[in-house]
Amino acid sequence: MLWNRTWDRGPGGTASSMYTPDPDCSGKKERERSNRLACLIGLYQKVQERMRKMEIGWWGAVAAGGAVLFMLLSRSFIKPLRLIWFSLLYTAVGALVLFLLNLAGEWVDFRLPINPVTAFITGVLGVPGLVYLILVKVFLVGG
Repeated sequence: MLWNRTWDRGPGGTASSMYTPDPDCSGKKERERSNRLACLIGLYQKVQERMRKMEIGWWGAVAAGGAVLFMLLSRSFIKPLRLIWFSLLYTAVGALVLFLLNLAGEWVDFRLPINPVTAFITGVLGVPGLVYLILVKVFLVGG
């Protein structure tokens, strides 16, 4: 049998039926068009589920590998690595500044979150970036 009927609870608590094909697609009525279609739909659903489960880490590794390959082929390897190094350095300095600001902000119950984005903004833009983050916190977030 190519169709296995399973019952699943939907978003509103309502029961909805879901057809899932046999994993090996080997049924008695294998020659019928509807059964083959069900088998193909099931395989398509499996592929979609596996693609959803792929983590961003996999795509990040592919992107990083492609960037390194491009840098090696274009013979511009040092300059981008230097840019990455300075970006990481500025982000670390920005995180340190945010940490010190949060220590001083304890007296008046004011804190800014320390995450890569806020640390990068503070490190690269300096004092104007820090003022920007404070203004966003006070006026938009309500801090």
